[in-house]
Amino acid sequence: MDSCCLNASRPGTTYFDPASLGVILVESKVIAFAALRNGHVLFANPAFAMLFGRGEMQPGLALRDLFVPDDRARLTDGLNFEEEASKVFAGRALRGDGTSFDTELHLACEAIEGQLTVVAYAVDVTGRSRSEAQLTCLAFSDPLTGLPNRSLLADRLGQEMRATRRDGQTFGVLMVDLDGFKAVNDTWGHGAGDAVLLVLAQRFVASMRASDTLARLGGDEFGVLLPRLRNPVDAEIVAARLLLDARRPIEVAGHEIRIGASVGIALYPDHGGTADAVVAAADGALYRAKREGRGRYVWAMTGCQPESSSLPLIVWSAAHEVGIEVIDSQHAYLAAAINDLADALRNGHLGEDTLGKLAEVIRLAEFHFATEERLMAQHGFEGSASHRRAHDRLLTDLRAMAVDRDFRSVTLVTRYLQGWLLRHVDGMDAELSQSLRDRGVR
Repeated sequence: MDSCCLNASRPGTTYFDPASLGVILVESKVIAFAALRNGHVLFANPAFAMLFGRGEMQPGLALRDLFVPDDRARLTDGLNFEEEASKVFAGRALRGDGTSFDTELHLACEAIEGQLTVVAYAVDVTGRSRSEAQLTCLAFSDPLTGLPNRSLLADRLGQEMRATRRDGQTFGVLMVDLDGFKAVNDTWGHGAGDAVLLVLAQRFVASMRASDTLARLGGDEFGVLLPRLRNPVDAEIVAARLLLDARRPIEVAGHEIRIGASVGIALYPDHGGTADAVVAAADGALYRAKREGRGRYVWAMTGCQPESSSLPLIVWSAAHEVGIEVIDSQHAYLAAAINDLADALRNGHLGEDTLGKLAEVIRLAEFHFATEERLMAQHGFEGSASHRRAHDRLLTDLRAMAVDRDFRSVTLVTRYLQGWLLRHVDGMDAELSQSLRDRGVR
């Protein structure tokens, strides 16, 4: 059978009697429809013209021109029937004034006046589309924070499990529970508690990669999916940053509220062969963190846990040079100081000498950041604001991590420094140095 759209007569070459579609349809003020051949309008009733915000629909008009450009090719394909049949096209239509709306075209291919003709019944589904989007949002997001909820986290865990099995990579799960949150509700009320949750949700998201998922599981409990982990230590670093975020005071209605958090960490496949098993392992580690004194992160019991005493050293070479002498020399000094600290931690204990090396690393970092920020100000570097924020965030984290003065915390600081320095040099500092070199700085 001939195609409805490709082999029918062009508009205007064949007389078309609207009555062949039925008097009720032609005169209907509710049912919007048009008859088409080759994708062009042969006839459209008043309801169809009204739906598209036009006084009338001129014969010969291409139906695709009534839709936004992104949908036009798809509509053209949808109109290519190969036999008498029906289908539904959903897209974004244009009114005569240029505004757009969601519509569905119910397309039927029929033999009319001896020729195959497409009859398009149009429905404005804008309200329905919004309702469906709202329902989807409600089904998969937490109404208070807007974070993914338990259902969406489970869905993403399933996706990551399939990707991990295919690619042979690993992923991490963190379970986070706030410490002292009940006292906030009891003392200042649930409104204050909600405000605290909103602030922490924003802080937690800022501490993660764009690919990570933070979900509110209910109450004061959160879950985190860390996909494609290159090193188990990366999970520790995220956990430590969440602890710092939770410890920072929160201002609510003139009150300074201080709470904390406990975190359980588990990895696939080290701590479980299924997504549920990994979540359960992280949950068990969380309860241990609570029992052991709160305000800390704890690894799941089974599987491999990073050994704090096996700190690698940064291999510094000319490959890390950025071409600005003062920056390169300070980078080398900082890398050497971090290696000195890592070497001191290999003995497995924390003495005053080791703490002194940590203080020296922080001092060198402060000095180096001041140098870079002076150069940025002198030469009008456009990315100075984000560069300064990266400096400020690192120094804040380092000072906070060093407060506990225990072996594990200082070891984590050192791991954190090693990874941060290399990423920063190869990223932001390379961009800064290129800008400086373009201005003649060497």
